[in-house]
Amino acid sequence: MPEDYLEVVASFHPTGGPKESRYQGTWFRIQPGRGGDKETLQKAMRLSADAEEAGRIVGRARAGTAAIESIESEIQRMAPPLYDLTELQRHASRLFGFSAQQTLDVAQALYERHKLISYPRTDSRHLSQEVAVTLPRIIKSISAPYQAHLAPGTGERPLGRRFVDDAKVTDHHAIIPTTTPPEKASLSSEDRKIYDLVCRRLLGAWHDDHITSVTTVITAIRNGDVVDRFHTSGTAVQQVGWKVLDIAMARKPGRGKAEAGEQSAEQVLPSGLKKGDPQEVVGVEAIRKKTRPPKRLTEGTLLTAMETAGKTLDEKELSDAMKETGLGTPGRAPPSSRCCSSAATSSGTVRVSKRPARASGSSRLCTPRSRVRR
Repeated sequence: MPEDYLEVVASFHPTGGPKESRYQGTWFRIQPGRGGDKETLQKAMRLSADAEEAGRIVGRARAGTAAIESIESEIQRMAPPLYDLTELQRHASRLFGFSAQQTLDVAQALYERHKLISYPRTDSRHLSQEVAVTLPRIIKSISAPYQAHLAPGTGERPLGRRFVDDAKVTDHHAIIPTTTPPEKASLSSEDRKIYDLVCRRLLGAWHDDHITSVTTVITAIRNGDVVDRFHTSGTAVQQVGWKVLDIAMARKPGRGKAEAGEQSAEQVLPSGLKKGDPQEVVGVEAIRKKTRPPKRLTEGTLLTAMETAGKTLDEKELSDAMKETGLGTPGRAPPSSRCCSSAATSSGTVRVSKRPARASGSSRLCTPRSRVRR
């Protein structure tokens, strides 16, 4: 059952700073020995719904003296891993609402019918050296619509081990476009969306990392010996990098109020904040909220849960057994849908057999192969 609770939110203005320089912080209770994860912090911000304690905090905040107690920044770098099937399904679910099966069906059609992408049932996000040699020709075939967003040397500079590593390619390499020109293909809207994602992700490999700075500010309000602390977190993009090729996710209508607390974590902080800087409290209020049940699993979050299953198990034997593949991998496909070799028999029928796994160190571009007919 949802439970009522309160949060006390204060608005601060750096003393002597520009009028528009403001930021918000949420009161929290220090819990020694507890972890600093998001869930623990959210619980530390909750106050009883009877408003007694919240009222006292609001009163102290209005009467006290505020200053920045601590400020920490963490630089986060994100590289664009090439797609394996799970990541492609997860991304298509997040962007377009595609089911995992829908993405797989489209990817199979792009592979088998249109010959525009490599074999999709893969759990690798790397390319072999042999496949990397073909990249200049692939980029030449796909780059025209993306010219404005290409990094210098795209398709010309060799990619590093982050993307090209024979040791991390098993039966099949990461999903990439082929050299087949897309202009003449008769593609549906769904086909174009998935093909576009695969092209953008490969082109992003030549870009720099996407870099953000996550800053956490603790503002303390003192009333004699009593100290109330308010938590603020803000994210700033330091370098767009490969995200210039990423597709922005449209916000669903009606989510603004429900996610107001989450959005505060992404506020833009005033520049020049330093430890010890005095702050003016320009507003403070107690906001009534309700606890919410865990969000329903989407196709994308379910794929993530399956992929990481077992990594948090207490029983070591089970954890070790599942930590590499979770609840299965894209490679565990029915024989009829895997890469296969075809041989015509004397009776005129076609016998299909699974292609044996490659010997270590060998590789080939997993492109569609023509069927043998008689």
